[in-house]
Amino acid sequence: MKKIILIMVIFLFGNVFGSVDNEKYEQEEVAYFNYILTLLSIEEESSTFIFSGDDELKNIKERELRLYLDRYFPKYNSSQILFHFGKYYEEVDDELRAKLTYLKHLFYFPNSKYSAKIKKNIRDLIAKNRRKSEMDIKLMKILDRGLPNTKIEVIESQRLYIMTLINLGNDDVDPIIEEAFFKLQVMAKPDDRPDEIIFWYAIFNSNMRKFKIAIEEYDKIGLIYPNSKYLARAIYKSAYIKEIEMKEYKRAIDRYNNVIEKFPNDSLALKSLQKIALIYYEKLDQSNIALEKYREIIENYSDKKAELDARFKRGEIYRKVSRPLDFAIEEYQIIVDEWSDNTEVAGNAMEIIGDIKVEMSELHLAIKQFVALADKYPKYKKNPEILYRSGGIAYDDLEEYKLAKKMYMRIVKDYPRSDYYSKSKKMIVKINKKMEK
Repeated sequence: MKKIILIMVIFLFGNVFGSVDNEKYEQEEVAYFNYILTLLSIEEESSTFIFSGDDELKNIKERELRLYLDRYFPKYNSSQILFHFGKYYEEVDDELRAKLTYLKHLFYFPNSKYSAKIKKNIRDLIAKNRRKSEMDIKLMKILDRGLPNTKIEVIESQRLYIMTLINLGNDDVDPIIEEAFFKLQVMAKPDDRPDEIIFWYAIFNSNMRKFKIAIEEYDKIGLIYPNSKYLARAIYKSAYIKEIEMKEYKRAIDRYNNVIEKFPNDSLALKSLQKIALIYYEKLDQSNIALEKYREIIENYSDKKAELDARFKRGEIYRKVSRPLDFAIEEYQIIVDEWSDNTEVAGNAMEIIGDIKVEMSELHLAIKQFVALADKYPKYKKNPEILYRSGGIAYDDLEEYKLAKKMYMRIVKDYPRSDYYSKSKKMIVKINKKMEK
Protein backbone atom coordinates (compact mmCIF):
# COMPACT_ATOMS: atom_id res chain seq x y z
CA MET A 1 0.00 0.00 0.00
CA LYS A 2 2.80 2.41 0.96
CA LYS A 3 4.54 1.62 -2.30
CA ILE A 4 1.42 2.62 -4.26
CA ILE A 5 0.98 5.86 -2.25
CA LEU A 6 4.59 6.83 -2.74
CA ILE A 7 4.47 6.21 -6.48
CA MET A 8 1.28 8.27 -6.76
CA VAL A 9 2.76 11.20 -4.83
CA ILE A 10 5.94 11.12 -6.88
CA PHE A 11 3.83 11.08 -10.05
CA LEU A 12 1.75 14.07 -8.93
CA PHE A 13 4.84 15.91 -7.73
CA GLY A 14 6.58 15.31 -11.03
CA ASN A 15 3.69 16.75 -12.99
CA VAL A 16 3.65 19.95 -10.94
CA PHE A 17 7.41 20.27 -10.71
CA GLY A 18 7.67 20.22 -14.46
CA SER A 19 6.12 23.70 -14.53
CA VAL A 20 7.93 26.50 -12.70
CA ASP A 21 5.77 29.52 -13.47
CA ASN A 22 4.68 31.64 -10.50
CA GLU A 23 1.04 30.54 -10.64
CA LYS A 24 1.94 26.93 -9.92
CA TYR A 25 4.83 27.61 -7.53
CA GLU A 26 2.71 27.11 -4.40
CA GLN A 27 1.11 23.96 -5.85
CA GLU A 28 4.58 22.64 -6.51
CA GLU A 29 5.59 23.28 -2.89
CA VAL A 30 2.50 21.52 -1.53
CA ALA A 31 3.15 18.49 -3.72
CA TYR A 32 6.80 18.35 -2.69
CA PHE A 33 5.88 18.81 0.99
CA ASN A 34 3.36 15.96 0.90
CA TYR A 35 5.83 13.78 -0.95
CA ILE A 36 8.45 14.31 1.78
CA LEU A 37 5.95 13.59 4.57
CA THR A 38 5.05 10.35 2.85
CA LEU A 39 8.70 9.49 2.35
CA LEU A 40 9.45 10.13 6.03
CA SER A 41 6.55 7.92 7.09
CA ILE A 42 8.06 4.81 5.46
CA GLU A 43 9.50 2.51 8.11
CA GLU A 44 12.90 0.96 7.56
CA GLU A 45 11.66 -2.61 7.87
CA SER A 46 9.17 -2.09 5.03
CA SER A 47 11.57 -0.10 2.85
CA THR A 48 12.96 -3.20 1.14
CA PHE A 49 9.72 -3.43 -0.84
CA ILE A 50 10.65 -0.19 -2.59
CA PHE A 51 14.34 0.43 -1.99
CA SER A 52 17.34 -1.86 -2.15
CA GLY A 53 18.10 -1.37 1.54
CA ASP A 54 17.96 0.88 4.60
CA ASP A 55 20.94 2.98 3.50
CA GLU A 56 19.26 3.86 0.23
CA LEU A 57 16.14 5.01 2.07
CA LYS A 58 18.22 7.12 4.47
CA ASN A 59 20.11 8.72 1.62
CA ILE A 60 16.92 9.57 -0.24
CA LYS A 61 15.35 11.06 2.87
CA GLU A 62 18.37 13.29 3.50
CA ARG A 63 18.59 14.30 -0.15
CA GLU A 64 14.92 15.25 -0.42
CA LEU A 65 14.90 17.15 2.89
CA ARG A 66 17.93 19.09 1.74
CA LEU A 67 16.47 19.76 -1.72
CA TYR A 68 13.25 21.09 -0.23
CA LEU A 69 15.09 23.49 2.06
CA ASP A 70 17.40 24.61 -0.73
CA ARG A 71 14.38 25.44 -2.85
CA TYR A 72 11.87 26.90 -0.40
CA PHE A 73 13.60 27.81 2.86
CA PRO A 74 12.49 29.73 4.90
CA LYS A 75 9.01 29.98 3.33
CA TYR A 76 5.93 27.76 3.23
CA ASN A 77 6.35 24.58 5.31
CA SER A 78 10.09 25.06 5.94
CA SER A 79 9.63 25.15 9.71
CA GLN A 80 8.10 21.66 9.76
CA ILE A 81 10.63 20.27 7.27
CA LEU A 82 13.57 21.70 9.25
CA PHE A 83 12.15 20.10 12.39
CA HIS A 84 11.93 16.76 10.60
CA PHE A 85 15.48 17.22 9.36
CA GLY A 86 16.62 17.45 12.98
CA LYS A 87 14.67 14.31 13.82
CA TYR A 88 16.20 12.57 10.81
CA TYR A 89 19.71 13.33 12.09
CA GLU A 90 18.70 11.94 15.48
CA GLU A 91 17.47 8.73 13.84
CA VAL A 92 20.76 8.22 12.01
CA ASP A 93 22.74 9.02 15.19
CA ASP A 94 24.33 12.19 13.84
CA GLU A 95 23.97 14.04 17.12
CA LEU A 96 26.06 17.04 16.11
CA ARG A 97 23.97 17.86 13.01
CA ALA A 98 20.79 17.13 14.95
CA LYS A 99 21.69 19.70 17.61
CA LEU A 100 22.74 22.31 15.08
CA THR A 101 19.71 21.76 12.84
CA TYR A 102 17.43 22.21 15.84
CA LEU A 103 19.43 25.30 16.82
CA LYS A 104 18.98 26.74 13.32
CA HIS A 105 15.24 26.23 13.66
CA LEU A 106 15.21 28.31 16.86
CA PHE A 107 16.95 31.19 15.09
CA TYR A 108 14.68 31.23 12.04
CA PHE A 109 11.37 30.29 13.64
CA PRO A 110 11.49 31.57 17.26
CA ASN A 111 7.70 31.41 17.65
CA SER A 112 7.25 28.02 16.02
CA LYS A 113 4.97 25.42 17.60
CA TYR A 114 8.01 23.14 17.59
CA SER A 115 10.23 25.46 19.70
CA ALA A 116 9.53 23.85 23.09
CA LYS A 117 9.97 20.36 21.64
CA ILE A 118 13.19 21.37 19.92
CA LYS A 119 14.72 22.78 23.11
CA LYS A 120 13.82 19.57 24.91
CA ASN A 121 15.36 17.49 22.12
CA ILE A 122 18.61 19.45 22.31
CA ARG A 123 18.78 19.06 26.08
CA ASP A 124 18.04 15.33 25.78
CA LEU A 125 20.83 14.92 23.20
CA ILE A 126 23.27 16.71 25.49
CA ALA A 127 22.16 14.64 28.49
CA LYS A 128 22.99 11.40 26.63
CA ASN A 129 26.69 12.08 27.17
CA ARG A 130 27.84 11.78 30.76
CA ARG A 131 30.68 14.22 30.18
CA LYS A 132 29.50 17.40 28.50
CA SER A 133 31.77 18.83 25.83
CA GLU A 134 32.68 22.51 25.79
CA MET A 135 30.32 22.94 22.86
CA ASP A 136 27.46 21.32 24.78
CA ILE A 137 28.06 23.64 27.73
CA LYS A 138 27.85 26.63 25.38
CA LEU A 139 24.68 25.25 23.80
CA MET A 140 23.08 24.92 27.23
CA LYS A 141 23.97 28.53 28.00
CA ILE A 142 22.38 29.62 24.74
CA LEU A 143 19.17 27.77 25.61
CA ASP A 144 19.18 29.13 29.17
CA ARG A 145 19.87 32.68 28.02
CA GLY A 146 17.17 32.48 25.41
CA LEU A 147 17.06 33.30 21.71
CA PRO A 148 15.26 36.09 19.86
CA ASN A 149 11.54 35.66 20.54
CA THR A 150 10.46 37.79 17.62
CA LYS A 151 10.93 36.98 13.95
CA ILE A 152 13.74 38.95 12.31
CA GLU A 153 14.90 39.29 8.72
CA VAL A 154 15.98 36.01 7.14
CA ILE A 155 19.43 37.28 6.27
CA GLU A 156 19.95 38.51 9.84
CA SER A 157 18.82 35.13 11.22
CA GLN A 158 21.45 33.46 9.06
CA ARG A 159 24.12 35.90 10.28
CA LEU A 160 23.25 35.26 13.93
CA TYR A 161 23.18 31.53 13.35
CA ILE A 162 26.63 31.56 11.72
CA MET A 163 28.13 33.76 14.45
CA THR A 164 26.72 31.39 17.05
CA LEU A 165 28.24 28.39 15.26
CA ILE A 166 31.61 30.15 15.19
CA ASN A 167 31.40 30.94 18.90
CA LEU A 168 30.75 27.28 19.68
CA GLY A 169 34.42 26.78 18.80
CA ASN A 170 34.22 23.16 17.67
CA ASP A 171 36.34 21.92 14.74
CA ASP A 172 33.60 19.49 13.72
CA VAL A 173 31.29 22.45 13.15
CA ASP A 174 33.59 24.09 10.57
CA PRO A 175 32.13 22.28 7.52
CA ILE A 176 28.64 23.30 8.64
CA ILE A 177 29.77 26.91 9.03
CA GLU A 178 31.30 26.87 5.56
CA GLU A 179 28.08 25.51 4.10
CA ALA A 180 26.07 28.17 5.96
CA PHE A 181 28.33 30.95 4.65
CA PHE A 182 27.89 29.70 1.10
CA LYS A 183 24.09 29.70 1.43
CA LEU A 184 24.21 33.15 3.00
CA GLN A 185 26.13 34.52 0.01
CA VAL A 186 23.62 32.92 -2.37
CA MET A 187 20.68 34.38 -0.43
CA ALA A 188 22.14 37.87 -0.03
CA LYS A 189 20.76 40.75 -2.08
CA PRO A 190 22.45 44.16 -2.53
CA ASP A 191 20.62 45.57 0.50
CA ASP A 192 21.77 42.64 2.67
CA ARG A 193 25.40 43.87 2.89
CA PRO A 194 26.95 41.01 0.86
CA ASP A 195 30.37 42.63 1.29
CA GLU A 196 30.07 42.10 5.03
CA ILE A 197 29.25 38.43 4.45
CA ILE A 198 32.36 38.00 2.29
CA PHE A 199 34.43 39.81 4.95
CA TRP A 200 33.33 37.46 7.73
CA TYR A 201 33.78 34.45 5.47
CA ALA A 202 37.36 35.56 4.86
CA ILE A 203 37.94 35.83 8.61
CA PHE A 204 36.48 32.36 9.08
CA ASN A 205 38.85 30.89 6.50
CA SER A 206 41.78 32.69 8.07
CA ASN A 207 40.89 31.21 11.45
CA MET A 208 40.80 27.79 9.78
CA ARG A 209 44.27 28.57 8.40
CA LYS A 210 42.98 28.52 4.83
CA PHE A 211 44.98 31.62 4.09
CA LYS A 212 44.87 31.57 0.30
CA ILE A 213 41.08 31.36 0.32
CA ALA A 214 40.92 34.11 2.94
CA ILE A 215 43.03 36.45 0.78
CA GLU A 216 40.91 35.63 -2.28
CA GLU A 217 37.79 36.61 -0.34
CA TYR A 218 39.36 39.82 0.95
CA ASP A 219 40.44 40.70 -2.59
CA LYS A 220 36.94 39.95 -3.85
CA ILE A 221 35.59 42.81 -1.75
CA GLY A 222 37.86 45.28 -3.55
CA LEU A 223 36.96 43.92 -6.97
CA ILE A 224 33.19 43.70 -6.54
CA TYR A 225 32.50 46.33 -3.85
CA PRO A 226 35.16 49.08 -4.26
CA ASN A 227 33.12 51.44 -2.06
CA SER A 228 32.63 48.94 0.75
CA LYS A 229 33.17 50.15 4.29
CA TYR A 230 35.01 46.86 4.88
CA LEU A 231 37.59 47.43 2.14
CA ALA A 232 40.25 49.08 4.33
CA ARG A 233 40.02 46.26 6.85
CA ALA A 234 40.01 43.66 4.09
CA ILE A 235 43.25 44.98 2.57
CA TYR A 236 44.87 45.34 5.99
CA LYS A 237 43.94 41.81 7.05
CA SER A 238 45.20 40.37 3.77
CA ALA A 239 48.49 42.23 4.31
CA TYR A 240 48.66 40.82 7.83
CA ILE A 241 48.28 37.28 6.48
CA LYS A 242 51.00 37.89 3.90
CA GLU A 243 53.29 39.16 6.66
CA ILE A 244 52.62 36.89 9.62
CA GLU A 245 51.44 33.62 8.09
CA MET A 246 53.04 33.53 4.64
CA LYS A 247 56.24 35.48 5.42
CA GLU A 248 55.88 37.31 2.09
CA TYR A 249 57.17 40.59 3.50
CA LYS A 250 57.49 42.66 0.33
CA ARG A 251 54.00 41.70 -0.80
CA ALA A 252 52.73 42.53 2.66
CA ILE A 253 54.35 45.97 2.38
CA ASP A 254 52.61 46.52 -0.97
CA ARG A 255 49.25 45.79 0.63
CA TYR A 256 49.94 47.97 3.68
CA ASN A 257 50.92 50.79 1.30
CA ASN A 258 47.64 50.23 -0.52
CA VAL A 259 45.79 50.95 2.73
CA ILE A 260 47.78 54.15 3.25
CA GLU A 261 47.18 55.37 -0.31
CA LYS A 262 43.46 54.58 -0.47
CA PHE A 263 42.50 55.39 3.14
CA PRO A 264 44.94 58.05 4.41
CA ASN A 265 42.51 59.24 7.11
CA ASP A 266 41.63 55.79 8.40
CA SER A 267 43.25 54.59 11.63
CA LEU A 268 44.50 51.57 9.68
CA ALA A 269 46.76 53.86 7.63
CA LEU A 270 48.84 54.59 10.73
CA LYS A 271 48.85 50.92 11.73
CA SER A 272 49.96 50.01 8.21
CA LEU A 273 52.86 52.45 8.34
CA GLN A 274 53.89 51.04 11.71
CA LYS A 275 53.81 47.55 10.21
CA ILE A 276 55.92 48.63 7.23
CA ALA A 277 58.52 50.22 9.50
CA LEU A 278 58.72 47.11 11.68
CA ILE A 279 59.09 44.80 8.67
CA TYR A 280 61.97 46.87 7.27
CA TYR A 281 63.67 46.86 10.67
CA GLU A 282 63.10 43.32 11.96
CA LYS A 283 62.55 41.22 8.83
CA LEU A 284 64.36 42.87 5.93
CA ASP A 285 67.31 44.36 7.87
CA GLN A 286 66.90 47.71 6.13
CA SER A 287 67.32 49.96 9.14
CA ASN A 288 67.71 53.20 7.16
CA ILE A 289 64.31 52.74 5.52
CA ALA A 290 62.84 51.82 8.91
CA LEU A 291 64.23 55.04 10.41
CA GLU A 292 62.59 57.01 7.60
CA LYS A 293 59.23 55.29 8.11
CA TYR A 294 59.31 55.98 11.85
CA ARG A 295 60.13 59.62 11.04
CA GLU A 296 57.01 59.73 8.82
CA ILE A 297 54.93 58.46 11.73
CA ILE A 298 56.27 61.23 13.98
CA GLU A 299 55.79 64.00 11.42
CA ASN A 300 52.54 62.97 9.73
CA TYR A 301 50.38 61.69 12.58
CA SER A 302 49.24 63.38 15.77
CA ASP A 303 48.93 60.13 17.69
CA LYS A 304 51.17 60.53 20.78
CA LYS A 305 51.25 56.82 21.52
CA ALA A 306 52.42 56.10 17.98
CA GLU A 307 55.01 58.88 18.23
CA LEU A 308 56.31 57.45 21.51
CA ASP A 309 56.69 54.01 19.98
CA ALA A 310 58.43 55.51 16.94
CA ARG A 311 60.85 57.46 19.17
CA PHE A 312 61.76 54.33 21.11
CA LYS A 313 62.24 52.38 17.88
CA ARG A 314 64.45 55.06 16.34
CA GLY A 315 66.55 55.13 19.47
CA GLU A 316 66.80 51.34 19.42
CA ILE A 317 67.86 51.30 15.76
CA TYR A 318 70.51 53.98 16.26
CA ARG A 319 71.78 52.14 19.33
CA LYS A 320 71.91 48.62 17.91
CA VAL A 321 72.34 49.02 14.19
CA SER A 322 72.98 52.38 12.64
CA ARG A 323 74.95 54.42 15.16
CA PRO A 324 76.15 56.99 16.15
CA LEU A 325 75.02 56.57 19.75
CA ASP A 326 74.55 60.32 20.17
CA PHE A 327 71.59 60.08 17.78
CA ALA A 328 70.07 57.40 19.99
CA ILE A 329 70.52 59.59 23.09
CA GLU A 330 68.83 62.45 21.25
CA GLU A 331 65.70 60.33 20.61
CA TYR A 332 65.50 59.15 24.22
CA GLN A 333 66.06 62.68 25.56
CA ILE A 334 63.07 63.88 23.53
CA ILE A 335 61.00 61.20 25.27
CA VAL A 336 62.27 62.36 28.68
CA ASP A 337 61.34 65.96 27.87
CA GLU A 338 57.95 65.37 26.21
CA TRP A 339 56.70 62.62 28.52
CA SER A 340 58.16 64.02 31.73
CA ASP A 341 54.87 63.54 33.59
CA ASN A 342 54.95 59.78 32.97
CA THR A 343 57.28 58.13 35.51
CA GLU A 344 57.61 54.77 33.75
CA VAL A 345 58.05 56.16 30.23
CA ALA A 346 60.46 58.98 31.07
CA GLY A 347 62.22 56.83 33.66
CA ASN A 348 62.75 54.08 31.10
CA ALA A 349 64.22 56.56 28.63
CA MET A 350 66.56 58.00 31.28
CA GLU A 351 67.68 54.48 32.20
CA ILE A 352 68.46 53.68 28.54
CA ILE A 353 70.49 56.89 28.22
CA GLY A 354 72.51 55.79 31.24
CA ASP A 355 73.05 52.35 29.69
CA ILE A 356 74.26 53.97 26.47
CA LYS A 357 76.73 56.07 28.49
CA VAL A 358 78.07 52.80 29.92
CA GLU A 359 78.46 51.41 26.40
CA MET A 360 80.36 54.58 25.47
CA SER A 361 82.63 53.99 28.51
CA GLU A 362 81.47 57.30 29.97
CA LEU A 363 81.03 55.69 33.39
CA HIS A 364 80.93 58.81 35.55
CA LEU A 365 78.27 60.31 33.28
CA ALA A 366 76.36 57.03 33.40
CA ILE A 367 76.28 57.04 37.22
CA LYS A 368 75.30 60.71 37.16
CA GLN A 369 72.42 59.82 34.84
CA PHE A 370 71.23 56.99 37.09
CA VAL A 371 71.34 59.22 40.17
CA ALA A 372 69.41 61.91 38.30
CA LEU A 373 66.80 59.28 37.45
CA ALA A 374 66.39 58.31 41.12
CA ASP A 375 66.20 62.00 42.11
CA LYS A 376 63.60 62.94 39.48
CA TYR A 377 61.52 59.76 39.62
CA PRO A 378 62.01 58.18 43.07
CA LYS A 379 59.11 55.78 42.46
CA TYR A 380 60.52 54.37 39.23
CA LYS A 381 60.29 50.63 39.82
CA LYS A 382 63.81 49.75 38.66
CA ASN A 383 65.65 52.34 40.77
CA PRO A 384 66.99 49.85 43.37
CA GLU A 385 68.44 47.65 40.64
CA ILE A 386 69.91 50.64 38.75
CA LEU A 387 71.51 52.13 41.86
CA TYR A 388 72.93 48.76 42.79
CA ARG A 389 74.38 48.48 39.30
CA SER A 390 75.83 51.99 39.67
CA GLY A 391 77.49 50.89 42.88
CA GLY A 392 79.02 47.95 41.04
CA ILE A 393 80.40 50.23 38.31
CA ALA A 394 81.94 52.53 40.91
CA TYR A 395 83.37 49.64 42.91
CA ASP A 396 84.63 47.30 40.17
CA ASP A 397 85.35 49.56 37.19
CA LEU A 398 86.22 52.91 38.73
CA GLU A 399 87.49 51.61 42.10
CA GLU A 400 85.91 54.67 43.69
CA TYR A 401 84.73 53.12 46.94
CA LYS A 402 83.21 56.25 48.44
CA LEU A 403 81.05 56.69 45.36
CA ALA A 404 80.09 53.02 45.45
CA LYS A 405 79.19 53.27 49.15
CA LYS A 406 77.04 56.31 48.37
CA MET A 407 75.02 54.27 45.87
CA TYR A 408 74.48 51.43 48.32
CA MET A 409 73.59 53.83 51.13
CA ARG A 410 70.95 55.37 48.86
CA ILE A 411 69.32 51.97 48.43
CA VAL A 412 69.36 51.23 52.18
CA LYS A 413 67.86 54.63 52.94
CA ASP A 414 65.25 54.97 50.17
CA TYR A 415 64.36 51.38 49.26
CA PRO A 416 64.41 49.27 52.45
CA ARG A 417 61.84 46.81 51.06
CA SER A 418 63.64 46.09 47.81
CA ASP A 419 65.43 42.87 46.88
CA TYR A 420 68.69 44.84 46.87
CA TYR A 421 68.47 46.05 50.47
CA SER A 422 70.38 43.13 52.08
CA LYS A 423 72.92 42.99 49.26
CA SER A 424 73.59 46.69 49.64
CA LYS A 425 74.15 46.40 53.40
CA LYS A 426 76.68 43.64 52.79
CA MET A 427 78.49 45.76 50.21
CA ILE A 428 78.64 48.68 52.66
CA VAL A 429 80.28 46.41 55.25
CA LYS A 430 82.71 45.14 52.60
CA ILE A 431 83.62 48.69 51.52
CA ASN A 432 84.12 49.86 55.13
CA LYS A 433 86.55 47.04 55.76
CA LYS A 434 88.41 47.82 52.55
CA MET A 435 88.65 51.51 53.40
CA GLU A 436 89.94 50.75 56.93
CA LYS A 437 93.02 49.02 55.58
